[in-house]
Amino acid sequence: MVPAWLKAYFHSAPNNQLSYAKFIALCLYEPQHGYYMKPRKKLGKQGDFYTSPYVHAVFAEVVADHVFTHIQAHKLPAQILEWGAGDGQFAEHFLTYWESCYETLFPLSYSIIETSSYHRQLLAERFSNKTNVRIAQSLSHLKEHYPSYEGIILSNELFDAFPVHVVQQIDNKLYEIQVAIQEDKLVEVVVPCTNKQLLHWLHTYYPPLKNGQRLELSLGVESWYKEVTEWLSVGFIYSFDYGYTNAELWEPQHFNGSLRGYYQHKLIPNPLCHPGDMDLTHHIHFDTLQRVGSSFGLQSEPWLSQRQFLLVNGILNKVVSQLNADPFSKGAKRNRAIHSFLTGGFSDSFRLLIQSKLP
Repeated sequence: MVPAWLKAYFHSAPNNQLSYAKFIALCLYEPQHGYYMKPRKKLGKQGDFYTSPYVHAVFAEVVADHVFTHIQAHKLPAQILEWGAGDGQFAEHFLTYWESCYETLFPLSYSIIETSSYHRQLLAERFSNKTNVRIAQSLSHLKEHYPSYEGIILSNELFDAFPVHVVQQIDNKLYEIQVAIQEDKLVEVVVPCTNKQLLHWLHTYYPPLKNGQRLELSLGVESWYKEVTEWLSVGFIYSFDYGYTNAELWEPQHFNGSLRGYYQHKLIPNPLCHPGDMDLTHHIHFDTLQRVGSSFGLQSEPWLSQRQFLLVNGILNKVVSQLNADPFSKGAKRNRAIHSFLTGGFSDSFRLLIQSKLP
């Protein structure tokens, strides 16, 4: 049964159909009913999924160490912007570690952009005693304090939450997959792809699709990079996310696309289930991020898997070597977390793209 709030958007749409991008935007960001906007727990054990910061604080510690080297080497101000901070778990870990290691050398200013008013409330409560933390709803709001920006921009699983259009090659013709309502159920409908933006995006950033192949296209990536690069005068952009390259596009697991949901820690293959109550996500395309960033003047470092990044930047140096017999001690938990980062699912699917804008 389709909820009444969502039906209203279909009834006002051409042919009573929505693009997948519009459908996802409503399910995730509709002001009252969108998944990210609702006042409910989304991350961690009581939520629907885990992210790297929920495994252990050691993740933020390694990131902070690497950020420090860039700030020091390029004489940048110690200014961090985290884009899409959720409830602030990563930010708290980062700030705590920075204060213990680097604050006397580089006093830190930490800004957060968070779309969800519910999450902004949680962030305000978490950092109520921090005078160096600034929370904004959008970049336009943050610009009121920083008309231009020098420093570091961090995100973890930001791009995978961008709404995407879905296309499919059928009988050597390109079609767009849209969403409609039939007998009070959400269904997919296939229409010829006439959207010039989609056709241009596909032609510009992807090799030709094979017959039957599906693909998600995130047009919002371009506008994001345009806005950010116009504002960023000097600095680095760190993007942690899961996804693949064009060379991996042909692998069997990507043939039917990657759009799916997470609901109560279960992967839901059908993205039309639980509208407004389920996280919707897709694998991002790292070649596209790199090429779009390059078109706006960013230089890209060779991307690394999250495992490679953590290893190269000293996560093994953070292993506690002398443990007591208690398997629940802080040291034991830290070591298990490090093992998990280097051997578990987070290590297999996550990558880091670092892009820079330097003099």
